[in-house]
Formats: sequence, C-alpha cells, structure tokens
Amino acid sequence: MDIGLLMLSEPGRAQEIARRAEAAGFSHLAFGDTQNIGPEAWGQLLLAAGASSRIRLGTGVTNPVTRDAALTASAALALQVESGGRAFVGIGRGDSALAKIGRHPERLDAFERYVVDLRAYLAGEKVRRGDVECGIEWLPPELPRVPVEVAAAGPRAIELAGRCADG
Repeated sequence: MDIGLLMLSEPGRAQEIARRAEAAGFSHLAFGDTQNIGPEAWGQLLLAAGASSRIRLGTGVTNPVTRDAALTASAALALQVESGGRAFVGIGRGDSALAKIGRHPERLDAFERYVVDLRAYLAGEKVRRGDVECGIEWLPPELPRVPVEVAAAGPRAIELAGRCADG
C-alpha cells in the first residue's frame, strides 16, 4: 500500500521533512505550491531529493495559471534528474494558489490543453505554442518518465484526469 504525505514545506526544513517522511515509511511526499503560504515548491523538492533516497517527490498541487507548462516541465525534469527518477507532478486548476492572488482557476478546456502540453514536454516532444514549436532542449536521454497526477473535483474534471493523466 502506498501512503503519502502532503504538506507545505518550511524554509530550512525541506531536508529534515524528507528524511523523517522517508524514515516513517511514507511512499511519497508532496509539497504544496501555494506561493503566499509556503516557500517555492520546486526548490524545496530539490532540497528534499538530496536528503532522501527512496521516497517519491512532487507537487501537491501546482497549477496552470502561475506556472507555464514549459516551466513546470523543466522543474519536474530537474527534480527527476536530481532525485534519480523519483519525481511526479501533482496538478490542479489552481484553487488555493489563485485565490491568494485574486485570480480564478483555469477553465477546464484550457486546463486539459495544459496537461496535454505538459505531458508532451515531459516526454521530450515538441509543443506548438502559437507560431512556435518548442520543447525542453536539455532533456537527458533515457530519463524515466515523470508521472502527472491530476487533482480533480466534479465529473468533467475527473473524466479529464482519467483521460489525460497518470493518476
């Protein structure tokens, strides 16, 4: 059975949190990505990766409004490299992070496009953005795939998660 831990990191404590979560037997550790109430999630996850060896690490959850798909993919791939293949991306439409800055969650159709683009970037594929076709140019060959897990509420969002994500 996999049991994970979702929490906000605290500056200066990411490594300790990861060590304790791993020692306690948790299968994965997710740091929240709500900019006004916790430190920058991907930086904290990179620190956690250096202090652990088994536990899976990812966001719980990031969003498509404050983070471009290419930025999220690049951060997740860096974590995948630094953690030895233990990264995942937890993503939702952006409820708490966006409420803290007076913005609204992404529309479902735009969220789906984001998830599709994110997965393409993570797979080393090119993504068409307007008139530009782009990809993650530094992606190491043979890097294990980073799973994308969608936080969803409501039948349409749950259906989207089943169709477009890994979990």
